[in-house]
Amino acid sequence: MALQKEVIIREEEIEREILQVLGEVITIFQKYSVDVRIVGSIARVLALEEPISSLNDYVRDIDIIIISGEDDSIQQAMIEANQIVKNCPYLSYLDPVFENKIIQQENEWLIRYKDITLNVAPEVFDTYYLHYRDLEIPSFHPVTLFHLITLGGSMRPKDWRQLIIYARKLKASGIQWNESLYRPFHSLSKLREKDYPKDSFIGSVRWIYLSLPKETQDLLSPFIRFGSSIYKLTLGWTEN
Repeated sequence: MALQKEVIIREEEIEREILQVLGEVITIFQKYSVDVRIVGSIARVLALEEPISSLNDYVRDIDIIIISGEDDSIQQAMIEANQIVKNCPYLSYLDPVFENKIIQQENEWLIRYKDITLNVAPEVFDTYYLHYRDLEIPSFHPVTLFHLITLGGSMRPKDWRQLIIYARKLKASGIQWNESLYRPFHSLSKLREKDYPKDSFIGSVRWIYLSLPKETQDLLSPFIRFGSSIYKLTLGWTEN
């Protein structure tokens, strides 16, 4: 009982600290008139109205997307916000993700991969406020948060695990969305698969493996590691 109480107290402390940092970061960007959205694992957890402590030791940074703002204002806001984040014992840095991959041009929204840009319906990137405790957090629709993975780089095993869990809970949550709005993301994903077929293959294997029960994963783990080592040696592939 004593140990369980200590765990609960620590989780409450982690959550309180991270929420305080989030609030201060949002305030700093607002002060400099910089339009910013919170994304990544923290946003996905809050989108499902789950406590931040459910991420355990997974959180190390706060992912943000900067939509608009003057260059000098963005730079100063980043300096001040990063200082706040680094002072938190449970966080390391502020990460401006998807730079130059999401583009707003007047009333148009585009997503980019290499020299290819695809139009996206404006409502996909509408500001969606996540509410947790007394905090109002600017972000995107929970389904948009999921589709943003197509714009990212290579993913680690723990990233796959978190996204699989999120997808399952999102489906079970009853949240409604128009899947046709997200077709550009699907098209972009197919383009990436053509360029990186081995990454696509490995991603598929990971998806299947991480969907299995924990006991089955433990049984297969030695074979997965061996197969991965052989694959890297024969094709010269290295994971970032």
